[in-house]
Amino acid sequence: SEPGVSLLFTILISRSTPVCPVSAFPLVMGLAAALTLEDWGLNPEIKWPNDIILDRRKAAGILCETRGPWLSAGMGLNLGRSAVPPDLAEKAVSLEELLSEPPRPEAVMERFLQRFHQTLASAEWRDMVEQRLHRRGGEADVVLGLPGPGQEVKTGRVTGIGPQGELLLHCHEEGLFSVFSGEMGNWGGAT
Repeated sequence: SEPGVSLLFTILISRSTPVCPVSAFPLVMGLAAALTLEDWGLNPEIKWPNDIILDRRKAAGILCETRGPWLSAGMGLNLGRSAVPPDLAEKAVSLEELLSEPPRPEAVMERFLQRFHQTLASAEWRDMVEQRLHRRGGEADVVLGLPGPGQEVKTGRVTGIGPQGELLLHCHEEGLFSVFSGEMGNWGGAT
């Protein structure tokens, strides 16, 4: 990324630090990002399992991995307009497009670290994520498992987040269904 266009970082955390399960960590990191963006007057949504949505478009993505006693938590947040290529303008957004004066990367990082520290210490992370959960109460298609051919799709009403960070869907045929691995459909539409 060009300097100042995106905020791209990875944080190393001891697996013994978080109060939430490791499987829920992308959501907790997303919560810290959402709280940070709210400090600038924005209304972010957390799209399960690892995206931040602003104005019905993706503003940030989160990736977490574990190795031994460590958790690597990385995030990319679109700050400047040039962070979003023209062919992705309908699906992605930058802070520069939404704010009259976008914040400096250093200011966003400082605020994020403060919010991140707060979310790591909070036993209320699930409630806070659910308040900001993309499509909560609405219908969504969720592709189950890892990307590949022949994936199963579940359709249901998004009801919340389970204790391990799983997405809770109320499916018409089978009632409550927990999704531990997968991807929710399109960011802004019905899926």
